[in-house]
Amino acid sequence: MELANELLELKYKLGILQRTDCTWEEDDTYRSLLRENKPLPDGIRYDAPSDGSSELPHFYKVQKANLSKEELAEYVQYKQLKSIVTIKNCLVFFTVLTILSLVGGIITAIAIGLS
Repeated sequence: MELANELLELKYKLGILQRTDCTWEEDDTYRSLLRENKPLPDGIRYDAPSDGSSELPHFYKVQKANLSKEELAEYVQYKQLKSIVTIKNCLVFFTVLTILSLVGGIITAIAIGLS
């Protein structure tokens, strides 16, 4: 079940799933279920306070985005291309940084040699 939750979280983070906040009435219902140690309905998640405070959790529904198969495939392809662009930009940045470090080292070595 843990793998299914990880996949659900990944889809949510990638925007394939949408978050819809529950109403206060629904929150009360789901809090009652938690207090009674009963399972939440499928697709219902909540934000638990990370600091251990007694703040009540707020619930939300996780639903599939209204995308066709073609739109979903295009979206995934776009995300992959965006990641490739980011990797290329990082590669260029670190290459330039390496070259500048080498040039700085050569200049320093020459300055020390001339002294």
